[in-house]
Formats: sequence, C-alpha cells, structure tokens
Amino acid sequence: MARLSDFQAAILEESLLYLIRVCGYKEVGRDRIPFDNTLEAHRAGMGIAVKGRGSSHQVDCIGDYIYTPPLCNPIRLLGETKFYGIRDNGSPNKVGIGDIRDAVGLLKDVSEFFSRGNNNNISRRFSYQSVFFSATGFSEEAQDMAYAHDINLISAYGGPNLMNIVNRIRELEIDDFNVDGNADFSIRGFRDSFRSRLRGGPQIADEGNPNERIRRIIQSVIDLDKLFLGTIDNRLTIMMIPAFGNEIWLQLVELALAGIPVPIVLRWNDQPNQSGDLVFRIETHIRTNGMRNELFHFLVPQEILKNFLRDGYLGENEALNMKEQYFSKISVPLVFEGTFSILKLELNMEWINEIRTRLNNR
Repeated sequence: MARLSDFQAAILEESLLYLIRVCGYKEVGRDRIPFDNTLEAHRAGMGIAVKGRGSSHQVDCIGDYIYTPPLCNPIRLLGETKFYGIRDNGSPNKVGIGDIRDAVGLLKDVSEFFSRGNNNNISRRFSYQSVFFSATGFSEEAQDMAYAHDINLISAYGGPNLMNIVNRIRELEIDDFNVDGNADFSIRGFRDSFRSRLRGGPQIADEGNPNERIRRIIQSVIDLDKLFLGTIDNRLTIMMIPAFGNEIWLQLVELALAGIPVPIVLRWNDQPNQSGDLVFRIETHIRTNGMRNELFHFLVPQEILKNFLRDGYLGENEALNMKEQYFSKISVPLVFEGTFSILKLELNMEWINEIRTRLNNR
C-alpha cells in the first residue's frame, strides 16, 4: 500500500512540472515509450523507466526542453521529489546527502546509455539535467554534494506562493486518496489523474472524483500558473517564484520579446524562512498604481552565500558585494504563445552605489 508521503511527493512533482512549462519544458508521458529508445515501461508496470548503462531507473517526472542548442544533444530534465515531514520541535526534516548520492548515481548511469537503434531509426541521446525538489529544504552536506555533481536543487521555501501550495499538500491525509473504499490504488493512476485535471483534461474514469482538499490544491497551482528558472553568473540556476499579476506578466513578456533589460533591486527578508535559508525579493521600476512591484522571490544558493558569511552573519557590505558579483545579471527563458525569448534582469548599479556610499559615510 502506498504511503501518504508518496502521494504528497507525486502532487508536488506534478505541480512543479506544470509550473515550469513557461520556461520551455514539456512533460514526457508513457505514450512516448514506443518512439524513444532511451525509455521503457517500468518493470512493476508503474510509470516510465529511463535506460542507463547498467540498469533502468524509474523516473516519473521527465521534461524535454522544446529547443535544442546547436552542437548539443536534446536537453532532458529528470526530476525527483521528497516530501518529508516536520519534526516535533517544528524544524523541517531536510533532504540529506544520501538522497543526493542516489541522484548522482542515476544521472551518471543514464548519461552513459547508448544503443545504435533499430529498424533504420537513429538512436536518441540526451543531455540529461537532474533537478531535486524538496518540501523541506536541503542539508548543507546535501547542497555541497549536489553542487559538485550538477544536481539542481529546488526548495519549496523559496517564496510564500509556493509554500502555500506545500502547506495545503501537507494537510492531506491518506483517506483523501481512498477512492470508493479502496486506498490501495496505484500512485501511477493517481498521478495520471492529477496531471490530466491540472491541464483541464478529462478525468481518469477509474480514479473517481477528487475531494475538496485536492481540488483546492489544483486550483492553487493553476492560480500560481508559473515558476521561472533563472541563470546567474552564467552557470547557476535559481528557481524564481513570481509575486506579480497578469498585468506585470504581459509587460515582462513585451520587454523580453523586445530584448530590453529590466532594471531591478534586490532586498532580503528580515528573517530567514523556516528552513533557515535566506530569501531575496526582486523588485523593479515597473510600477502600477504608483507602487514599485515585487517580481520574484528566490533562495540564495548555499554555495554562494557561505562565501560571504562572517561568523554566520551576512553583513551589509558583504550583501552588496554578493549582489554585485553574482546577481548583476539574471537571464530567464520564457515561452509565450509558442515564442521563445529571454527576460534580462539587470541590477540597478546606481542603487548599489548609493547604498555603498551611505555605508561608507557612517
């Protein structure tokens, strides 16, 4: 019988795969297996297995990037999600180094798979990218391991809009998945049903109707609508959780299509989040009703942050140096109505210099 945490992880995984579609990723379903020699049906009949050099690996969250750069294999995203609980003292049970070791092994094995194809079909190969989602954040050891092996980490603590969805998922009980008195139906069946409902398609007939709490989660994901993946320092990826409405979104798309950079300022929250991570807010000069708008929230990668901490504290000068060194330019890929563009966010250096002058004059 499936565990509650398995269903919760499946919901979060499917929600995130839906939300990052705006970046150009399209989910890969079981209907692709006959046409893709790197995939096969999982032995247990539950989902997709990705072929590796030594073994096949069940991966339920797979997304293909809709554009392939020249001189590069198609980009395929492999996602893994852990939905761990909260300890009695209120602290999150973070993903540890053991889970990341498993992800490293999987990525290495599938990246070395090769076959020559058959029936005159050329073998497909992919540039695999691994992303690890967590509802409770990551330990420092896990972050170090992931950074060393190109495993991208996404924590739900990056912003309130995503955390609201996670909290609703955490409220679920196993009885919420008890369909017609049978709590032993498959995760795969529920995942297919949830994916279909999230995209407005017909429900899976043999999975029954979702209860009210699951309907609220689906609506919350549809309301959030988007998550963005930004590149900083031309090499590191950050997940950016939007804090704007449709009016600002259309302005951002217009600027991206025109190639016009958007000046931004970065401010951090006064207090760390529940996971102890530092969250930045991206604000912009784009104004509605005379007010500056918050665009995104994102977590500062531990690999960057620890280089600027002094005795565990991030001072004002160190924060300015970090912003200038790593966040002066953020590139965000967008797909809007089938058109690909890059949203360019550029740190307002006049703002940085004004703050630096004020600090030096104290």
